[in-house]
Amino acid sequence: MSWICKRCETENPDAIDICEVCDTHAPRIKEFSYDKILSDTPITIRWVTEFCDNVAIVYCGEQIDVTGEDSFEIAEPNEEDVVFLLNSDDTTTRTQCFKMEFLDKPDIEFTADRYKLRRGKDISVVLSWNITNCLSAILRSKDDIEKIREHDNKKILLNEDSLYLIEVTALDGETIFKKEVSINIYDECEIDFSADKYYIFPTIPVILTWGVNNAKKVWLDGEEVEAIGSKVIEPRKGISCILSAEDEFGIKEKRIDIGMLPIPQVKTLLVPTPKIVNNMSITVKQPRYNTNVKIPKIDIDWISAEVLKVPFLSELGLNVELSPPLPKTTIMSSIKKVFNHIIRK
Repeated sequence: MSWICKRCETENPDAIDICEVCDTHAPRIKEFSYDKILSDTPITIRWVTEFCDNVAIVYCGEQIDVTGEDSFEIAEPNEEDVVFLLNSDDTTTRTQCFKMEFLDKPDIEFTADRYKLRRGKDISVVLSWNITNCLSAILRSKDDIEKIREHDNKKILLNEDSLYLIEVTALDGETIFKKEVSINIYDECEIDFSADKYYIFPTIPVILTWGVNNAKKVWLDGEEVEAIGSKVIEPRKGISCILSAEDEFGIKEKRIDIGMLPIPQVKTLLVPTPKIVNNMSITVKQPRYNTNVKIPKIDIDWISAEVLKVPFLSELGLNVELSPPLPKTTIMSSIKKVFNHIIRK
């Protein structure tokens, strides 16, 4: 690069500040400084001009007029070169370029093997970290501060919510970067879910009762409900009722199965008609024919008429009647029937 003296129109190398022909002083940046630059971290550049009437900065393709200023903040530095446009009304316009040196900012990886502990069950956590581009690092907790290596891990015991913080000093020796990990202890939800009946006939009411502790939300068969409550259902078939609850560790479920009993089938009872047995034995002696008519002697056995006993019919709610009813029989009527039969013969 070079600059041209307006007075003598001599082209001079950029390395010299005075015209080689007429000794005219060119505008120049007498001093230039900047903060140690960390990537993506705002910095301030500073300068001191001489023999200069107007100053502009060109950075990342943007030209900014800084006449009368001696510093400028770059919000997101990502280019090394800063270009100054210097103008002197009497002499010339000159361009000067300065290169800045970037420092890599720290990179912090800080994790825990778990961030939520179950109260009364989990008591330990393992913290792990990996740090690059730093001068030093410390680990802070509520009650302790310790210097740590760039790559390490630590097992800790907890009985309450805790916050752990890593502080890193950047390569500039001044800027501090931080990253924290929070460990919390929660109560798991407890679900109590029951029914007053587990086996029923169709449409028989069933009362579901539940109580849930330490839950964010509670659902009964997908419908959000209060943490404590009850519901009456009248299922027509076997069903499963599911109570779900959400806590800090996820969603838990408890299932109740309501079984359906078969409906009793009543069949018609066919009771056989009792078998009636009448045994009648008649012995007739042929009379002798003479003038004296004698009534023959008739021997008649007793008539046995017995109704079979049907056990337990009364317990079944059945009344048995014989139709038609048995005829009433007496000795005299039997004799009359036999006598009439002999006469007819």
